[in-house]
Amino acid sequence: MNPRTLLLAALVTPLVGCGGLSPAARAIVVANKPSVTQCRFLQVVYGFGGKSRNQALEAAAARRATHIVVLYEKGGKTTADAFDCAQPGVAVAAAKATGAAPVAPAPVAEAPAEPPVDATPVARDMTLAEPAPAWVIAVMDVQPPASADNPLDPGLMRNIGDQLRIFMAEQGVRTIDRGAQERTLRSQVEAMKEESYKQCYDDACQIELGKALAASHILRAQITRFGSLCVLNGELVDLRAEVATAAASSRGSCEEEGFLQMSEEVATILVKKSRG
Repeated sequence: MNPRTLLLAALVTPLVGCGGLSPAARAIVVANKPSVTQCRFLQVVYGFGGKSRNQALEAAAARRATHIVVLYEKGGKTTADAFDCAQPGVAVAAAKATGAAPVAPAPVAEAPAEPPVDATPVARDMTLAEPAPAWVIAVMDVQPPASADNPLDPGLMRNIGDQLRIFMAEQGVRTIDRGAQERTLRSQVEAMKEESYKQCYDDACQIELGKALAASHILRAQITRFGSLCVLNGELVDLRAEVATAAASSRGSCEEEGFLQMSEEVATILVKKSRG
């Protein structure tokens, strides 16, 4: 091998070996949810493209995370929760659960803030029981963006709700049929002697509708627009306690294809969180 070939090999090998990740990102442990119960939640991190997990790891490293829990990974997109498990007595416990060595906090320079869509409040640190066979979920109508600028088509909003229902059912969760749900809502409107059938977006209406359907939980979702990007937020509400038990958020294009991916991601995360 000539000297030039040796020089190229010396330059290329380190890059291939590290997979393009920074030392801080390589030190992050990809953990499961039970192993980070004592850790401090930092934020949701995202990755896109062919190396979406690497991007998510770099985003977590920029927040000085020591562990991540992957929530969704498909179609060139990774969504994960980032945690700091470096407090005394916590890193060791997390490492034992994952089989990895304790991770010390790595010196990482401060990175620019994520785009504002990543700051959408999402409930975390929730330990939920395995969805029981008695669970029946009613998927509420998806609430469109509050702004009147660039309104979304009502037909698209209906389709997003249908896809959430389908993606939940595909994961073994029982859901209420849309037809039965709409008939029950009309009956409620008639019973209250309202002038006309209308959308049911507020908390009180949705909770009462869910109870009337004999559902155990409702899934309610809302879309927020940030310029050319949209965020689909969803939360699962226990109707007995009338409290949200899980939440998920996904961002993407405001086109129809974007909402198809976002609805699948939100449904997948909600079911995963409910199963611990």
